[in-house]
Amino acid sequence: CGYVGPASDFVDALHNQLICPKCSKQLRHIGLDYEKPTNTYVCHSCEYVFNDPQVNFNCFHCGYSGDAGEAVVSSIYSYTPSQKAFKIVEHNSFDIIQLEELISMEQYACSNMDFFNYMLQRDFQGAKEYGDELHIMIIAVRNYSAKLIEVLLEFINGQKKAIETVSVDVTQNVMLLLPRLSAAEVKRRAELIQEFIQSIEHVPRYEPYVFVRSIAQDENLEPEAMLRDIVESFEESCKDIPPQIIIYKSNEEKNKK
Repeated sequence: CGYVGPASDFVDALHNQLICPKCSKQLRHIGLDYEKPTNTYVCHSCEYVFNDPQVNFNCFHCGYSGDAGEAVVSSIYSYTPSQKAFKIVEHNSFDIIQLEELISMEQYACSNMDFFNYMLQRDFQGAKEYGDELHIMIIAVRNYSAKLIEVLLEFINGQKKAIETVSVDVTQNVMLLLPRLSAAEVKRRAELIQEFIQSIEHVPRYEPYVFVRSIAQDENLEPEAMLRDIVESFEESCKDIPPQIIIYKSNEEKNKK
């Protein structure tokens, strides 16, 4: 009879058979009694069944509704898979990637920022719970180069303890997470790093900011936004001053003095 509708309209669950809801004929053989059309759509408003829907685009700003063919397609974000991602996709498995590869940076011998942020939150909670020391150090160098970052990381890794975490952020600042070191030990580490950078022959001369902040018992830091707040305090502390070692002090600490 030519009736077209969703499969649920034809199912007679009681008798386990297909019955046309329009002419009540039992449908036994596909191709003879009935067909299954592809890409069938049903209107939610009037329940009309059709095969070719009209697609319109709606502008969220002005409310204009137009044909999809009028839309101008542009790239807002684009992504390039890393070599690790290529390997995972090619083999359709994470098993070929070792844990060290997943948490490390491809271009530098250090952890990636995702892992650094994870360790920052974990060590922060542990330091608060057990009353341990926890410092973060950010090293920013004027006129930096990729080669300098590599050499600096090699120097830092030569001193690094097993419980410390090192990474490089998107602006090429080197970041160190230093658990269980006293303020004096961290300051000495900062001095050694500053001296090392200044000893490298380069024109113009490398000028490092070495920012140190004690975060273990800082009640103002929230775990979810901790790294952002620390970076903001680093940037604010470096504003309008020459490169140097900066020991961060909160407003409360400044007021006590």
